[in-house]
Amino acid sequence: MIRYLGILFLLLFCSFRLPTMEMSVGGRLRSKSHKRVANLIVFVKGVEKNGMGIATTDSIGDFVLDFDKSYNDPKPVLFYYVNGHNDTVLLRRVYKFRSDNPQFIFWIK
Repeated sequence: MIRYLGILFLLLFCSFRLPTMEMSVGGRLRSKSHKRVANLIVFVKGVEKNGMGIATTDSIGDFVLDFDKSYNDPKPVLFYYVNGHNDTVLLRRVYKFRSDNPQFIFWIK
């Protein structure tokens, strides 16, 4: 009997997750100093555990990131890219999105 109550409690506990929304963020990497923006990795942190978005830029620096974001989550979403020297560089910290499909232009040095 205790075993069944434990299983029931575990099922109820795991079912109470914050509702999430699927985000699709389009973006462009641009360089003021004419650095290479093709085939760079762009990713986000600060979203659902299994919702981490990762993308690779195309030949002109465009990318699309798909990830899950919790409603009313106060944590920011952090956009990063990995440069040619394998350094992880913060692009932008976003606390709130104005639409479900935002578009960003990120300038790198």
